[in-house]
Amino acid sequence: MPEFDIVDLVAVQDLPSGIAVTKLWQLVVGDPATKKAYKTPIENAGDIIADQLGSAVNLPDRYYTIGGEMHGATLENDTNPVSPTFGKPIRLVDAYLEGKEYSIDMRGMGFMEKGPEWQNNVSGGGFHHTKTGAYFVNGQKYRVEFKPVISSVVATPDAIARFTSGVQVVTSSVTAGAAFDRKMILLQSATSLAITYTLNSAYPENVLCVVRTGGGQQKQSVVAAPAGQTMVRGVSLVPTRVVLGEIDYVFLVRIGTVWYVVAQGERWKQVGMPAFGGIPGPDLIRAQRQTLQANEYPGVDDYCVALAAAYPGSVVTIAQAAANPTKWARGGGVVMVPKWDGWFPRFLDLGAGKDPDRSEPNIVGSTEANQNKAHNHENGNFKGLMQITGTGTAVNGDNDPGNTQPNLFGMGNIVSEGGSEARPENVGFPALIHI
Repeated sequence: MPEFDIVDLVAVQDLPSGIAVTKLWQLVVGDPATKKAYKTPIENAGDIIADQLGSAVNLPDRYYTIGGEMHGATLENDTNPVSPTFGKPIRLVDAYLEGKEYSIDMRGMGFMEKGPEWQNNVSGGGFHHTKTGAYFVNGQKYRVEFKPVISSVVATPDAIARFTSGVQVVTSSVTAGAAFDRKMILLQSATSLAITYTLNSAYPENVLCVVRTGGGQQKQSVVAAPAGQTMVRGVSLVPTRVVLGEIDYVFLVRIGTVWYVVAQGERWKQVGMPAFGGIPGPDLIRAQRQTLQANEYPGVDDYCVALAAAYPGSVVTIAQAAANPTKWARGGGVVMVPKWDGWFPRFLDLGAGKDPDRSEPNIVGSTEANQNKAHNHENGNFKGLMQITGTGTAVNGDNDPGNTQPNLFGMGNIVSEGGSEARPENVGFPALIHI
């Protein structure tokens, strides 16, 4: 790095206005310990701030086009003479990647699996192919997606995800205040009733708020927006709350009156979905017509409301439950789980013409009885072999005038064969359902 003997200080009021700042701008960064100053782009200055002051930066994705724009990165060849890629470029070297955590997406292939497909142990920073026979080819495009850079040195006032006060255990419904700020909130109720954790309306903006469950007796818990504020998950509005499972989490950031869901466990995507497996666990039970209390399972209750709106008739009343055991039932503060034991699952037709005779074509949980497809034997070898008179007696038949075979002078019964159902070859699992 160059040293500076003279540094010109420019007063803020003397700076020109109306200039758009870009990450390519060069800044001067001073080191008080050595009395030296260095030039660095704004992008690198963000790393320095994160490392020295404890704030977090979301590093922009980095793109590489092999044979094109490489951001100063270089390629190194495989030097192992017995390798199938000997002499081929398998290592991408970029000092900017040193010490950072990231994932890699190759255009057209999706995210690559770390270990079997790539590894980031390139000396000096970078990554290399680990899949046998794989190497960098001109025209390939790679995207490096970084995890947020978070330091634990000093907690600055707006340090995203810097938990300065440890963990706050919540054992009953509560509205958060300033004392809960910048803590990891752990919901652990002493009862099965769902905790409602109402967020602090004045929680510091742009600061990560983390709420998770685990270890308590509660089945599900609610994280609610304060009055007058809303939540957004992706592009959809989650009007005023999210519901967490027994072992679950949500990361939120408040900007103005909107709480943005940065990350959340997968439970909310899976509610109501069947699962093949052997042992029930957290957020996964047998589909055997259990009765769940809505105040213990508010997320399941929310799901039933949404399901009934999306597919009218898929959720029945409690009074209709006995006649519709394979459907969800809801009412009177309870939710009844479908009973799917012994049923084969099938996708609804929804206009495809594959299942025209289903009595309830667009209803989740609708059933169909056993049935063989209609068919005849018009072209079979035995058409008209035997007839029966109107009285039910066999008509003598002689289909062999040359007497090479015995004549037919009577008719025996055609015995029944087969089992109690039509089915493919299969293997059995208990019916489980995500809640």
